[in-house]
Amino acid sequence: MTQPPAITTFDQLADADGKSVTVVGTYRLHDPVPQLRRDPPFHLSAIVLDGDPRPRLFLQHPRPDGEQQQLADKRVQVTGVFHRTQPRPPGDPPHSATFSGSWIYDVVIAPIR
Repeated sequence: MTQPPAITTFDQLADADGKSVTVVGTYRLHDPVPQLRRDPPFHLSAIVLDGDPRPRLFLQHPRPDGEQQQLADKRVQVTGVFHRTQPRPPGDPPHSATFSGSWIYDVVIAPIR
């Protein structure tokens, strides 16, 4: 069985909610609340797909130690389960906050050389 081609634009994810996907984009660090000016800074890991002016696709948090420093601003291929909205952790109360945006969980990531 052949693998489907890698997704490179956000529109290609329209029918992928809950499905395994492979995306190619640029790994970026994203501060979800920059006005807080945290020390040390807190960044989500995001994949910016071709044509996107801003991050809309985030990677399951927390990320492995050193990954953000190693991959920031590099082209990567990411495979995982796409979620249109961030899933709530088991046991979270219904009023708890989640980050906006779409997410990839169960992530396998590799730099593109």
